[in-house]
Amino acid sequence: MSDFKDNKFQRPIRQLDRNLINKIAAGEVVERPASVIKEMMENAFDAGATRVDVVAQKSGTTYISVIDNGCGIRSDQIELAFSRHATSKISNVDDLFAVNSYGFRGEALPSIASVSHLTLTTRHYSEDQGTKIVIEGGRQIERKPVSAPVGTKVEISHLFFNTPARRKFLKAESTESRQIIRVAERMALGKPSVAVSLNLNKRQVFQLPANRPITERMAALFGVKSDGIVEYDVELSGVSYLVYLAHPDLARHDRTRICLFVNGRSVASSSIIHAVTSGYGEFLPGGRFPLAAIYIAVVPDRLDVNVHPTKAEVRLSEERAIHDNLYRIVKKALRDWRMVPGSEQAPGGHPMTGYRSGGNAPGPSSNYPQSSQTLFNQNRTGPSPSMSMSSFSLPAINRTNSEIPIECDNSQPIAEDKLKMSSEGTIQSETLNETDIQYLGKSGRLYLLLAIRGELFVVDQHAAHERVLYESSLKKVENGSGLSQKILFPETIELSAEEYLAFEASREVLSKLGFDAEPFGQNTVIVNGMPPVFKDKSPSRILRKMLDDIGVLNKAGGDLIKSVAQSVACRAAVMAGDRLSSEEVISLVIKLFSMNNPYCCPHGRPTFIKISIEELDSRFGR
Repeated sequence: MSDFKDNKFQRPIRQLDRNLINKIAAGEVVERPASVIKEMMENAFDAGATRVDVVAQKSGTTYISVIDNGCGIRSDQIELAFSRHATSKISNVDDLFAVNSYGFRGEALPSIASVSHLTLTTRHYSEDQGTKIVIEGGRQIERKPVSAPVGTKVEISHLFFNTPARRKFLKAESTESRQIIRVAERMALGKPSVAVSLNLNKRQVFQLPANRPITERMAALFGVKSDGIVEYDVELSGVSYLVYLAHPDLARHDRTRICLFVNGRSVASSSIIHAVTSGYGEFLPGGRFPLAAIYIAVVPDRLDVNVHPTKAEVRLSEERAIHDNLYRIVKKALRDWRMVPGSEQAPGGHPMTGYRSGGNAPGPSSNYPQSSQTLFNQNRTGPSPSMSMSSFSLPAINRTNSEIPIECDNSQPIAEDKLKMSSEGTIQSETLNETDIQYLGKSGRLYLLLAIRGELFVVDQHAAHERVLYESSLKKVENGSGLSQKILFPETIELSAEEYLAFEASREVLSKLGFDAEPFGQNTVIVNGMPPVFKDKSPSRILRKMLDDIGVLNKAGGDLIKSVAQSVACRAAVMAGDRLSSEEVISLVIKLFSMNNPYCCPHGRPTFIKISIEELDSRFGR
């Protein structure tokens, strides 16, 4: 029998003090600086703001400010706003199941104030004077009347100063910056009727005007062209869908560019993301995910928003039906768009049943509550575009044969010092020459067959060329010897905020490899020259794909220089279906065996296999 006289069984149950309760709540609501920005932007939207400006320093760890021109907070309610579960959004249980605002729990302000130094300056639209209140670690330090415009300014500094364990678990500054950008992008996409700006680490990341079409806002945020995005608007079984799908050629390496909004709220849903990616189906290369914005509107009683502390997830009463309908919508939208890579002009799509072109923004049917309809309608501004789509063609690819693209495997490269290579049968490059190699031909579209000193070698032409280019790139970075081939007409490229971060981080390395590119305004770069290995290729296409590769590899903990070299190798290497002359094959093989590690490509795949005479004799029973 247990000894209940032990001290741990003698501790009485007690009511926790208010400050400790707020810190516990902060652990759920305030995961990182991006969480603070999300909560403050939601409050601004709920206050009716038409403009929200966000500033963050040191990726939000030292300073965050969110300024809005909303209705403000009445001076006699400011202290109440910093008490837990105090909210103007709901008043009874029924309201909880018909929430039509972004926030409703009343936890954000007290939770943030308990783990930071917070200054709030606000003026209610009905008052002539503003109020400033300063709270540090949950304790009110100062309150005084001030002159201020209508609206609210929240300034947060020293985040997690009194919870060092939480601060310890923050990621690298670049990671926290990406999270801030992603949150701000989603909040801006969810509310195109509001002008939104983000200044991160003293750099203007984006500045978006209000009341512009969603395609224009997507183009500005993600660095793509709006004519590469198709819009479909349809209502099925009482649920309204407003779907924006980017061309598959703009696909990314992860799911972070699939933006989902339910009744105007940015949420995560693995089921709905699966519906979108499945709808793209064969249009997407393996391991790639689309760029898309999905807006769904349902009556509030079919939606439960009270299932996650930060409201990042929702529960839909008919999730399976919504999944299946969205899958069909995406599939039909892409088929109707009839994308033909490389065509001069993409034929116009044809509307599906229920499509409403032109006129006002779509919303739930007339029997929906007005509040829900308002929320959905704010998601979209401007007239619905005609289904006669602008042309969107892939750049011409100069290949000797139709190619099968081999996508980069952006998993971590196998550490070369861990490779266990047998010395048996190793070819010494110093003694290997053209007379040792006999090119026998090609098997399929990828594999080169060679006889080398009496043994049969099967070489993966893409993996082999990748290895050669990879090690060559590493040497060029080390020596700063990369050549640059000037572009006749320098190309200006608008990048997304995340792509620009990757460019800033890798700019010096890219320069050493021969990329002559420099900043040219907000999130824009101008490319004056490219490495010769990329001749006849689109600078914008190559740079975007490389920045995407670099971002993924860095996220996985890869070394920056190796990440850049790996991306160059993958993007410049010969592809399946490319025809090589006998001389080019022999030159490639000689270069391959002169590498430090000729056995595998930078991703760890083998570059060749060898079949000895003894093995052939054994196979044929000799």
